[in-house]
Formats: sequence, C-alpha cells, structure tokens
Amino acid sequence: MVLKKWLENFAYHIDIGFTAFLLSALLAFLILFLTVFGQAYKASQSNPEVVAHIIKQLHDQGKGIVGMKLIGNGNFRNDPEKIDTSLSYVMSMGAVDTLIIGFEKPEEIDDYAIRVEKTLKISPFVS
Repeated sequence: MVLKKWLENFAYHIDIGFTAFLLSALLAFLILFLTVFGQAYKASQSNPEVVAHIIKQLHDQGKGIVGMKLIGNGNFRNDPEKIDTSLSYVMSMGAVDTLIIGFEKPEEIDDYAIRVEKTLKISPFVS
C-alpha cells in the first residue's frame, strides 16, 4: 500500500503486463538450462582423469556424488569387458555414493547386481 502511494507521485506511469514477467521467467530458465547443459556436455567430453579429480574434490567437500551414464550412455551394452571396466573404474574411485543404471530388460538387473558385487570384492574402497 505504501509503495503504491509512493509510485503515484511520479509524473509518468506505465503498466507492466503479465507477458513481461512470463518472458523474463522463460528467459531466465533458458539461460539456466543452457548453462547446465553446456557444463554437463563439457564435462562429458573431458578427460576422465580431470573429471575424476573434480568428483573426488566434491566428494571430499561432503557433496553427494551420483554415478550416471556409466555404461557409455548405452554404448557398452553389448560389451561385457567395457561394462566391467567402467564399473570398476567408477567404484574404485571411492567417491561415488550411488549408481543409476538404466535397464532395457529385467534380467539385466541381476546381471549388474552380480557385476557390482564382484567389483566390490576387489575394490580397495570397500568398508
């Protein structure tokens, strides 16, 4: 109410419609999306050792780390050796708190459970 009275003292008045607020919010979300997407893409194209160093730093700062796209974004699905190597690399870092792996068939769940269990037995970071 006080602000409205104060604004009435100005000689020129304009009406700001809903559209201006909507466009501003959409622009802000677009900038946010492009920034996050750009950083994620940049990280995905980086040397794994550089990314691993950053992941370890974040983990040491108490941040929770979620491992995603561990199977080469699905590119390793038919290559058991690459799947095992990828799981072993990520889990041996000792900095990933949880894994998210997408499955195409229910039987893959048991297969990956066995792979993870096997990797945990040989990993030096198992508590």
